Amino acid sequence: MGLAAALSIAEWRSMGSSPRGTPNPSARKPPKKRVRLLYERRVSLYALLVALPGLATGGIFLWLQPWTLEAKCALSFAFLFVWWLLAMALQEQATRPLQTLANVIFILFARAVQPPTMHSANSHLK
Repeated sequence: MGLAAALSIAEWRSMGSSPRGTPNPSARKPPKKRVRLLYERRVSLYALLVALPGLATGGIFLWLQPWTLEAKCALSFAFLFVWWLLAMALQEQATRPLQTLANVIFILFARAVQPPTMHSANSHLK
């Protein structure tokens, strides 16, 4: 066997397969694709997480009070509901202006890229 044949066999064996069909352990595996949340989901998640310490502290103080179980449960539910409402309001306030700005930029870019039509080119003749 010549040198060229030996090199091609060595390169073939360094690939991800072998002649016996078993994978070569030295072959690199492709990196796993990282899952990213959409921007709106991340804002919602952060809005929920930012209030979590205060909610936990308030819950602890609530359950240390000598109130009835029904009152504690009702107030806990009210805490959670207000927490969820404020988090969704924050998400809406953070994403709506960015969506509007993205739409305006898209329209401006689309107008700049497309060539003028015959109707708009002859509008100065009227």
